[in-house]
Amino acid sequence: MSIVYQKDKGGNTIRFCEMNGRLYPSFPLDSLKHVTEMDARPNDILLVTYPKAGTHWVFEIIRFLLAGTTNLPTVEKDAYMLEEVARDFINGLPSGSPRNINTHYHADALSPDFLRKKAKIIYVTRDPRDIVTSYFNHHKKLTQFYDYEGEWNDYLPLFLEGKLDYGSWFDHSKGWEKYIQEHPNHPFLVLSYESLQEDSLGNVTKIADFIGASHDKEFLEEVVEKTTFDVMAKTRKTESNTDDLIMYRKGKVGDWKNHFTVAQSEIFEELFEKEMMGTNAYKLYSRSSKKQVDDNKNDV
Repeated sequence: MSIVYQKDKGGNTIRFCEMNGRLYPSFPLDSLKHVTEMDARPNDILLVTYPKAGTHWVFEIIRFLLAGTTNLPTVEKDAYMLEEVARDFINGLPSGSPRNINTHYHADALSPDFLRKKAKIIYVTRDPRDIVTSYFNHHKKLTQFYDYEGEWNDYLPLFLEGKLDYGSWFDHSKGWEKYIQEHPNHPFLVLSYESLQEDSLGNVTKIADFIGASHDKEFLEEVVEKTTFDVMAKTRKTESNTDDLIMYRKGKVGDWKNHFTVAQSEIFEELFEKEMMGTNAYKLYSRSSKKQVDDNKNDV
């Protein structure tokens, strides 16, 4: 592992560490290696996302569902993020109850023991334009990891070229989609950030059913309420006594429209068409794909 400084188009650098050809935040080497080597358990619940795709949100939903109550002390997903926390901590979690753990790793870097043990895996997608918008703010604010002072116009090309921590969003999305398709008998649940916002109760119910946490509708509605962006952000602001919450910025769908220029949107769409044609992500997030769906509806 080595520390590298990735330059943006304006010459500003972002600090990463490099391992096995991929960039990561400056986490401990033992933790970074652990994700590829760890011993899974059959009752594990592994939440997988590319960064800024709703990890904190879904982690909190799972936490409440497993506990059967929303009256819990605040715990951030980082405390159970495989590549950030100590190997001994994860290995030392009680075996009698499911481990609610998460990672941003690509499918090809995940320990194969998750497949062998049939651990439950939840994969969450999000519009990559909203992801990069949030990721930019993430890299700007987390100075202890990244020490970055660049501007949006210089930063966006790094995302499009896969030169950020966790590499290319395009590769991450395609890799996980292929991984899931190649293991049809494994317990996977695929959700989208947008669907979680549009039908929160329906998706919380799906998660509860998937992880085997049976609850009545009243409790599921309580989970939905306690895991809204506004409630979670308000709780964190109160507890930290600050309005500057790095992990809770806006949580909106479509905020990318306030950042992308027309030219940047066209560049993104061209690359998206080239990289993602034929994938499920293409159906969800391509403008031309959505237009075709709308045209088909109008023809009915």
